Amino acid sequence: ALEAIESMGADVRAIYAERGTVRLGIFQTAAAALLPAALADFRRERPNVTIELTEPSEHRSVAEALAQGQLDLAVTINPEPDDRVEVFPLLEDRWAILAREDSEIARAPDPSFELLHGADVIAWRTGWCVQEELEAALRRKGIEPRIVYRTDDNLALQRFVAAGLGVACIGRLGAENPIDPSLRTIIPRDVFMPRTVALVHSRRRELPAAVETLAEQLRAHARELAGDGAVPTVTW
Repeated sequence: ALEAIESMGADVRAIYAERGTVRLGIFQTAAAALLPAALADFRRERPNVTIELTEPSEHRSVAEALAQGQLDLAVTINPEPDDRVEVFPLLEDRWAILAREDSEIARAPDPSFELLHGADVIAWRTGWCVQEELEAALRRKGIEPRIVYRTDDNLALQRFVAAGLGVACIGRLGAENPIDPSLRTIIPRDVFMPRTVALVHSRRRELPAAVETLAEQLRAHARELAGDGAVPTVTW
């Protein structure tokens, strides 16, 4: 009887792996830069599996969703330590400044985050943990930008900058291919806080084969984005 039950369980997992749905938590920058190539490879390998994308609002909800089985896998930034999840760093997505080419910040000979002091800035909503961490880190350095607009849409943020409404401080992945030719990506010389893109899954749930496949595709394409194939070593 026990062998029969185990066999049924294996059959269910096999069906899930080959014809199920993988629920992936993702943020916009990763969705645009990391996901397309990974999903294309995944679809070729497992054409019968559907990927369901969700954009959680906070890291706390990501851990909760993974622990409760609402997500199978998540790609997030600077995840906080949580006993319920396993974290695998993928790459460092350095903070960058996005500005119009004709702005004073873009013409600065020695760019640093100090240029943001007193500047009009388009920012993410403060509901995002990473945005709150960024603003707190700037304040600790005595840098007080003037937040003129907030949005949770990457396209709108870039269009606001292109319209001359302010500059933005975002991850390099989101700034490297701006949507408007008038925009310039500036990498400041100072690095004042990490921005680690990480892959996260539940510690307490066995990963189906399809989820393992997607995780490996994401790791492979993260290595390509990192340039030299090196994944940062981070201890959680």
